[in-house]
Amino acid sequence: FQFDPLTYARNALRDYYRDRSDVYVAGNMLIYYEEGNVKARVAPDVFVVFGAPAHDRSSYLLWREPKGPDWVLEVTSRSTRREDQGRKRTNAAGRLVDAQDLKAVTGTGTTRS
Repeated sequence: FQFDPLTYARNALRDYYRDRSDVYVAGNMLIYYEEGNVKARVAPDVFVVFGAPAHDRSSYLLWREPKGPDWVLEVTSRSTRREDQGRKRTNAAGRLVDAQDLKAVTGTGTTRS
């Protein structure tokens, strides 16, 4: 269920920002938010960072980047909804982005903040 929507979203955003060398779009990539702590990480389905160089990375290290994500998308399903909208959302909102910008798209076609 999740692969097609997240791939579509990531590719659509990359295409939309293709002429911007200062916009980084990625999906299903580990974002580490504490240097030296390999457990301090999240892996959003898709994220966008305005002001970060648009080059390939194997992971996103907040202490080496100009800033954290400006926008995060989590594609949920019935089986992952609790984690995506609970612990994962709280962790991402608290560590990476402003809570007002964090959205979770549910399998029902609705968007929840």
